[in-house]
Amino acid sequence: MRRIIVILLLLIYNFLNSQNFQRIHKQETHLTSYLSSSYGCTWVDIDNNNLPDIFITNGASQTNMLYYTHGIHQIMPYFHTALNILDLSSFAASWADYDNDGYTDLFVVNDEWHGVDLYHNLDGITFEIDQSNLFANTAGCFYGCAWGDYDNDGLIDLIITDWQQDSSNILLHNDSNGNFSYAYNGLTNDIDQMVCPTWIDYDDDGDIDMFIATDYFNHNILYENDGTGNFSRIYNNAIVNELEKSSTASWADYDNDGDFDLFVGTTGDENNNLYRNDGNGAFTEIYDLNVVNNGGYSRSSCWGDFDNNGFIDLYVANGYLSQNKNNFLYMNNGDGAFDRITQGSIVQDGGTSLGVSAADYDMDGDLDLFVVNGSGYCDQINFFYENISEPSHNWLKIKCEGTVSNRSAIGTKLYVYVTIRGKQQILSRYISSNSGRAAQNDLVVHFGLGNVNHVDSLVVKWPSGIHETINNPRINRLHRIVENSSDFTYIQKRNSVIISNIYNYPNPFNPTTMIFFELTQNSEVQLTIYNMLGQKITTLVDENLEAGQKQAAWNGTDREGKKVTSGIYFYELHVKDTDYTSTKKMILLK
Repeated sequence: MRRIIVILLLLIYNFLNSQNFQRIHKQETHLTSYLSSSYGCTWVDIDNNNLPDIFITNGASQTNMLYYTHGIHQIMPYFHTALNILDLSSFAASWADYDNDGYTDLFVVNDEWHGVDLYHNLDGITFEIDQSNLFANTAGCFYGCAWGDYDNDGLIDLIITDWQQDSSNILLHNDSNGNFSYAYNGLTNDIDQMVCPTWIDYDDDGDIDMFIATDYFNHNILYENDGTGNFSRIYNNAIVNELEKSSTASWADYDNDGDFDLFVGTTGDENNNLYRNDGNGAFTEIYDLNVVNNGGYSRSSCWGDFDNNGFIDLYVANGYLSQNKNNFLYMNNGDGAFDRITQGSIVQDGGTSLGVSAADYDMDGDLDLFVVNGSGYCDQINFFYENISEPSHNWLKIKCEGTVSNRSAIGTKLYVYVTIRGKQQILSRYISSNSGRAAQNDLVVHFGLGNVNHVDSLVVKWPSGIHETINNPRINRLHRIVENSSDFTYIQKRNSVIISNIYNYPNPFNPTTMIFFELTQNSEVQLTIYNMLGQKITTLVDENLEAGQKQAAWNGTDREGKKVTSGIYFYELHVKDTDYTSTKKMILLK
């Protein structure tokens, strides 16, 4: 009888957790209906509206795709001549603000015929390709890239991993003013088939080290930073002992002890690997958890507290050539073990999956997942899973902005001290430009808090060495913290009404329509018009407004006063320094 009860409880638990995610379809934007051979996916807030946008890299000479998030559940494709280039066969991408101008820039690695591309984000809408000889002449069969400030000078540097057996990695040092130069140190000495680079301060000494997952039964590689920007390869460590076909590496503190543990996925039909960080740079390989006993063909991986219970979970994307494989979801139950979810679309859809990344795209406090398929072998649709968990668990999100450190705050470690289930917990997060192979989670840091309604403190350790503590931060909120300042800003939660009674009349219209809205409080408001491609047409309002009823006219012209063509347009109302955005559709007839 006891055994039957246990089995029933496990089945109920599995069913409930499988219902946390709902596969959604964005037919009108092609986000999940377009057949493509995709390699990677990255979430990032490109236009600083506090909503994560998504960029997808495609192989087989297909166009990469950028989708802007204009409002809740409103994702639109953006076709830009610089970003959407045919015949590239791009593998991986990584975002960071390399010139510290407040806009996040993009780096993309392509196949051996097309090298690399650096895209400078000029204003959140416009991108410019760096045409310098350094980037134009960089060639190789590159599978991975990652931004990280390895010398802690406040300027983000870049590593590019080369998969060819006779080629070494490329390390680019940021010389400021948008200039880079080749750097030669321990990171560029080896010629193993490098796949997935990850920057991490694994020994907690204040400088970032490098771990690289390698292919074709090579040892994975760990490089230790000596604090001066020079690296030494570490051979005597559990995380580099295995000879296997590794594909992905992801770091997270799964046991809430304040240091970062490592998951490594393998592409052969072998078990994956989990290494517990014991402190002082030492690791123990874990053999007795289901995370490492389910085989694999694993291509990418992603950590996130998907049920907001205060213990970080793991999602693993699987695929083998053009063969479909089911992906893995492991829910952390808080005692050092994981429960594998075997029911539901999120683990039963099957695909040749590669990149997987997480973000709270609908701003409801839980993490959603995007999975790309095809991976250069076949054309498939991608998967988008919305987290529809009941809001019974609390959460906290932090947006970090470096001033002494790099503006994107990559390399920053955050610690939440909280009591969960009667025990003091340290919830640890690390801001990274690479969360798994060909993937990058949103740079906004997310903490699940379980049922607690009080956080003791938040500690932020910046790459510069500056440490800041915020006592009793408000939960169920997105906050922004600016390094070395008193700026810890509460960003309004989305379901708090700031703008109401939003509509335009007439609709459809020709030639002019009036846009009406009502402010419930004094706010700095921006009212912008976009076309169907997500391109900005004009800005009607950009100023501080007092509370009350407002209106603005649009006469069907762009920012230069030229008449636009007939069709569908969108007007977006955004309250600055909050996450409040509302987008509505209107039709211009002629």
